[in-house]
Parts: sequence; C-alpha cells; structure tokens
Amino acid sequence: MNKEDKNHRPIECETCDQTASPTILTAWASNWLLEREGVSSIQELDDDDLRRLANVCNKDCAIEGHCLPCNGPDDGDDGNQDD
Repeated sequence: MNKEDKNHRPIECETCDQTASPTILTAWASNWLLEREGVSSIQELDDDDLRRLANVCNKDCAIEGHCLPCNGPDDGDDGNQDD
C-alpha cells in the first residue's frame, strides 16, 4: 500500500514498460526540500523532478520500494512464461 500525504506520493517505476502496467513505488520528500523547491506538497512536483531530486538530494528525497526484474516483452505463446 502506498502512503499519500504532503511528503509521500505514488510514482511509476521508470524501468517498467510504460505501455503495460508499471510497478508503483512511493516517492518521499522532506519538509525542508519541499520548502526549498517552493511547493507545499510533493504532489506539486512531477515525476522527472522527483527522480532528479532523489539522485541529487538523497537524504531529503527518495523513491522507496522495489520492482521485480522485468521478464521481457510478450513474445507469444512459446512456453517461456513471459506472455
């Protein structure tokens, strides 16, 4: 279950196939970072900004959760369980 408040919101896994059903992770940002960015809630930051901030300010912003490794694209019914 994803927590949603002024510091948390759902975010799609950036490595999942966006045309399928990507894994939903949780983005988190500290009060200090929200203030620095001039917003009152994490909802006001787009996904690209959150990913950038998580890389640059990892003590004040993070993307939490884990995505299972993708099994590759659907390549038909060939018995390898990826369809």
